[in-house]
Amino acid sequence: MPKIKKGSLFLAVLFVILYLSSFYPFNIYLFAPISFFILFLFLKHCDTKIFLKGLLLFYPFYAFHTFWILHLQTEPGVEKYLIMGLLLLPLYLSLYPAIFLIGVKKYLDKEWGFIFIPSLWVILEYIKSQGPLGFPWMNLYYSQLESTTILSLASFLGPYFISFIIVLTGYLFYIVWERPNKKHIWSTAILLFIVILTGNILKMNLKRLKEQSKEHIRIGILQPNILPKNIYDPKEWLQTRDSLIYLSKKIKPYSVQLIVLSESAIPGYFRYSFRAQKLIEEIEHITGASILFGTQDKRNQNGTYRIFNTAMLFSHGHVVDLYDKHHLVPFGEWLPYQDKLPSPLNKINLGWGDFWPGRIKTVDFNNHKMGILICFESIFPEIARKLAKMGAKILFVITNDGWFGKSNGPLEHFQMSRLLAVETGRYVVRSAKTGVSCIISPEGKVLKKLPLFTKGLITCDVPLVKRNTIYTDIGDVIVFISFLIVLVFLVYNNFYTLRKRRHN
Repeated sequence: MPKIKKGSLFLAVLFVILYLSSFYPFNIYLFAPISFFILFLFLKHCDTKIFLKGLLLFYPFYAFHTFWILHLQTEPGVEKYLIMGLLLLPLYLSLYPAIFLIGVKKYLDKEWGFIFIPSLWVILEYIKSQGPLGFPWMNLYYSQLESTTILSLASFLGPYFISFIIVLTGYLFYIVWERPNKKHIWSTAILLFIVILTGNILKMNLKRLKEQSKEHIRIGILQPNILPKNIYDPKEWLQTRDSLIYLSKKIKPYSVQLIVLSESAIPGYFRYSFRAQKLIEEIEHITGASILFGTQDKRNQNGTYRIFNTAMLFSHGHVVDLYDKHHLVPFGEWLPYQDKLPSPLNKINLGWGDFWPGRIKTVDFNNHKMGILICFESIFPEIARKLAKMGAKILFVITNDGWFGKSNGPLEHFQMSRLLAVETGRYVVRSAKTGVSCIISPEGKVLKKLPLFTKGLITCDVPLVKRNTIYTDIGDVIVFISFLIVLVFLVYNNFYTLRKRRHN
């Protein structure tokens, strides 16, 4: 355990409190840049074991936001692995900010630190969020969900730009504190003014996108509030059927065009279940609406039967289009790199599924392209952006968060969907089996919502947005710029150091 002086210990504890308070459920977004200011002050007085101290600083945050792991409904005998996951996942996530602190310590008081340090954070946050093991859960940009002005920046250069601005602001506070002069004070004030002005302009632009939409779809969301089961249970099927038929009759007078059900809305494989097909047909008969719903699907591909987590669009008595989940949950829906693991490791199964990834594509409804994100996919900005760029005029998130139980997991997951709307300038329709179901506007505001563990329905005329945000068109340019800045800075600094040694 590294030794920390009393003053440094106070700063460390203060940082943990402020950083944690910036995010859901506390949502004090102004604490985010202040927490980095405190972090930089801590590093100023910290000389040894920076990496280990970084792990200790960020572990409580990630442990708090992944505690829902213990609530996951799994097969009997897997509980010990959930405990292991709760211990190891926060540790893994803490590695990235711990590496960040090493870089910060080395360049904290360098002349170009103000541009190197936020760039380094962006790079590490981006790397943490990519690939089969990518996990952008509670990335720094999610701290600004309650600030529509700052959140609007995501429509310009994406979510990582928000992270860049937060770290930069915290660093400028640190510079003003350490070296107070008119130049630093004015630079910080001008930056904050530009950020707020830009955010307000972008927020007005998102409103215009909404107001310019002339087409809309009347949508109904059914939230049956049926908890999922690991194994087949006849009661689950009967409860699902009764709840959906009841809600279908309640929604009939609203004359909706499209009914949206959750991920795995109906137990089993729709393609091979006669009673599941009859249920969807009955809902269509009652409501006169097309139905978007989640199910498992098994299809023969190149002589091999593969299982998919699928969203199907049912209309006029048959499935007219579908989307297979692209980004699967590691260790939940598949075992990453299973084909590369040596035997017998590749035969171990701790309860994950054997799903196969699909490709990112839009689904057509009445000549309108729709983008669908299934559960885990909704925390990956690049997937929503790609769907919008492919012409999706509206985004749907279908999920079954009942697996999280009574934890913060479903609520945090719901909050993250708000950013998708801002990034793409699209309305987001979210249907969750046990909640939270909602309609989200392009500014990230929740227009209608059904609380967690509530049976009910939502109806809304949802506008279709054609125009793209700047982020939709150009993508994560800020990440590329950050990579370039860090690379140039490291090369220059090492070259300068080497040259200085030769002269000495």
